[in-house]
Amino acid sequence: SLLYNDVKFRKMLKKPKVKKLSVGATKTIGDYLLEKKMLELLQRDDVELELIIDNTDNLLTRLKEMKLDLLLIEGIFDKNSYGYELIRQEKFVGICSRKHPFAGRTVPLEELFTEHLILREDGSGTRAVWEQFLKENGYCVDNFARKSVISSFKLIEKAVSENCGISFVYESIAHRNPELAAFQVEGGEICHEFNYVFLKGTSPSGYFPMNHE
Repeated sequence: SLLYNDVKFRKMLKKPKVKKLSVGATKTIGDYLLEKKMLELLQRDDVELELIIDNTDNLLTRLKEMKLDLLLIEGIFDKNSYGYELIRQEKFVGICSRKHPFAGRTVPLEELFTEHLILREDGSGTRAVWEQFLKENGYCVDNFARKSVISSFKLIEKAVSENCGISFVYESIAHRNPELAAFQVEGGEICHEFNYVFLKGTSPSGYFPMNHE
């Protein structure tokens, strides 16, 4: 009817303009820290969200190709080449099974090398942070007795909880799983940044605010 069409047309006029937001997040942030914010955005009627979860290297490539508007990453990136805004600092810790002798300890770095290290793939932020720390101390992942690479952190968590090896993650993640224990590495605290990253000349982080803790 004319009345129905008129009401429908008026509702359409009142609709806010929809903005498409293309966001990339590293696997750590995507799997553990984004759920609440993602749901908030999906419930808004003025946003169409594209959320890509990938490792740091792949996301930076997509950003350079202008396929993404904004990244939320914990990886290492060239701060001279991108715009960025700090989300927060996060402490990096070791994780092991609750049955492992490292559980709750501060462990000398050299003592780690007898262990089976389970780590993420090349290009991941968490791997880059750990490799940077080793390099600063004159070591590399090849110093470990054995190393395995798993690109899924959920599977790494499972393997570590079953005492198959040790790994390294951000502290807030380590305490989420009651099957895991955390340990510190002797010789200094490892801290790293979570950042918004975007192309210079843009500043889209206002569309995707996170709590700065």
